[in-house]
Amino acid sequence: MDVTGFLEQLTADPAYAGQVCYQRTVASSPPMLVPVPGSLGPAARAFLEARGIRRLYEHQATAIAAALAGQDVVVSTGPASGKSLCYQVPIVQAL
Repeated sequence: MDVTGFLEQLTADPAYAGQVCYQRTVASSPPMLVPVPGSLGPAARAFLEARGIRRLYEHQATAIAAALAGQDVVVSTGPASGKSLCYQVPIVQAL
């Protein structure tokens, strides 16, 4: 089942009536790469370098910065888009 079908089924279910308050589809766009933040410590930089990562996707850099600032973060992107680094880098930085 695709996302559209899931949302249609969910919103048609009386048990969930009125619980979906906003829905938006965003068109895909080409990836934007940004430098690794200079604020990352040596361990976090080494973690990335060991994996051959010299730049981050913009959504990764934004999520990492927010997590390191103590904010709650939700990342929703397609498969193989680097979501795991969004939580791994802040963990390595904290350790």
